[in-house]
Order: sequence, then structure tokens, then C-alpha cells
Amino acid sequence: MKKMIVMVIVLITLLGCIGMYKGTKDVGISVEESNYVIYKDIRLKPSISVVTHESQSMGNLIKVRAKFRNMSVYQVNAEVKIKFLDSSGYEIIDNNGWLPLILEKGEIKSLERIAQSPRAVDYRILIQYAN
Repeated sequence: MKKMIVMVIVLITLLGCIGMYKGTKDVGISVEESNYVIYKDIRLKPSISVVTHESQSMGNLIKVRAKFRNMSVYQVNAEVKIKFLDSSGYEIIDNNGWLPLILEKGEIKSLERIAQSPRAVDYRILIQYAN
């Protein structure tokens, strides 16, 4: 009788695994597609606030300006990168790497970057902890 019960359980388990499973498709919008500011480490979000950010045209290039504020009571050592995107949403590779962003308690700092390519039509601001 015990063997019979074990066999039934194993059979049910196996049939459950083999059954019709319809995979799900991720149709959601990614964070980078829906937000201009991306925190690479979510623990930074309460510490650094992007007070304002804007872009403006400079001939055939775009210029991005942003202000960052330290919301914590400690110094925050972070890095910032402005990623420029073309009209299809693809990143335009440039020589601009991560910039250090060291903010004292309550301090506000500004950053300004100009795209190196005239193909740039949009941007994203990426923030991460400094290495």
C-alpha cells in the first residue's frame, strides 16, 4: 500500500512537470526606457537626489545639465555618467566615462555634458557608488 501511494505521488509530480506550460513574455518597459535617472545601486536613491535635469540644443549637438543634492547626513562618494542615445534608443559610444561625484552633507553640485555625436537625441543619467 505504501508503494502504491509513493507511486501515485511520483506520477502526479511527473505529470505536473510535463503538463502544458505557456511561457510568459516580458512586455514591460525597462527602467532605462521609462526614466531619465537610473540608480545603478538602489541604496543611493535616498542619499542622492537629482534636483533638476534638462537638455538643450547647441547647433547639431545636445547639452545636458543636471543638479545633484546630498540628502543624507554623511558625505556620499558616487559616480555619474551621462549616456547619450540615438533616435532608435541605442547608446552612442563616446569617450565620456564615469565622473566622480563627492557630495558633503546637504551639498548641491551641477554637472554639464555635451554629446560628442550629432546623432544624440536623448540621454540618461546613471548614478552608482564610487569604486
